[in-house]
Amino acid sequence: MFDTIVMKASYVLIANKYWSNIKPVIKTFLDEETGLCRRSFVLHDEKLPYINYQEWSQSLIVQVSIPKFLYGNNVRLLQEKDISVFFQCLHERLFELFGVTLRPEDWSLYHNRLDVCWNFTVGGQIDDYLNRLSRLHLSFKKTVVTGDLETVAYKNKSSQIIFYNKQKEVIHSRESKEVIGQADGLLRMEIRPSHHDWIKFSRRKRVIDLLKVDVFTEITRKVMNQIIFPNEPGGISPAWLRSQPSKISQIETLLGFQLLQQEVPEGVLKQFYTAATYVNRKNLVKGIPLPKKQAKLELHIDYANLG
Repeated sequence: MFDTIVMKASYVLIANKYWSNIKPVIKTFLDEETGLCRRSFVLHDEKLPYINYQEWSQSLIVQVSIPKFLYGNNVRLLQEKDISVFFQCLHERLFELFGVTLRPEDWSLYHNRLDVCWNFTVGGQIDDYLNRLSRLHLSFKKTVVTGDLETVAYKNKSSQIIFYNKQKEVIHSRESKEVIGQADGLLRMEIRPSHHDWIKFSRRKRVIDLLKVDVFTEITRKVMNQIIFPNEPGGISPAWLRSQPSKISQIETLLGFQLLQQEVPEGVLKQFYTAATYVNRKNLVKGIPLPKKQAKLELHIDYANLG
């Protein structure tokens, strides 16, 4: 359900004696407004990969992959029952490091970073899915394809949705053979919502209010409702053609244009049309819905088994 999170707890007093034992990176700068020297302590802990303590504001910032922290990898998906365990283990580790006592209610989301994720088991069809996903256009987002269909992302300035081959990612990060085997055939989806998305669930963006199944469900349903693969020509039958006698020439044009869309990147395809003709072809795709054959590529989330 959830993966990497960046969160902040305020008014956390950490005594100087703890820093001398763990040897953090100390960053010092001069506050131009007050003329005072400010210090921050950055620690890369074996269990918590990024900890930043801002001494002047007593702010403790932690970045961690929740499933990696609990399971040792993020191939395994988090479940609702794991959330309380996460807070317990997190607070135990912070007490070991700094002698501080914290509660789940003390944490708020920082820089809006909480990855909402899901693994789709698609077997050997991952490349087919990524190819089809690369040709989808989501409202108010730019489609960005990285490498040879390694990653397909839909982005705007405040949020993004990413799909990629999870096994390739864990191979690149040199995970164990066991983890690589577990990632076989997994199409990974990661959603990074915006500030506006998060405050709908909690105006203060309290982490304890966001790490919930209901939040995961609402965010992913909104995305999944947009991930609809176009109908393919294979659904056309003589009966359907007979029902469209006046549009046969338009259907021919439509099928030819959709074939070109499948084979040629959009930026290249536009070069072979005048602007008006290209708009006309795009309108034709919208105006003549082709019959839907039994879908070969579909993505589903089993919301009934998230506990």
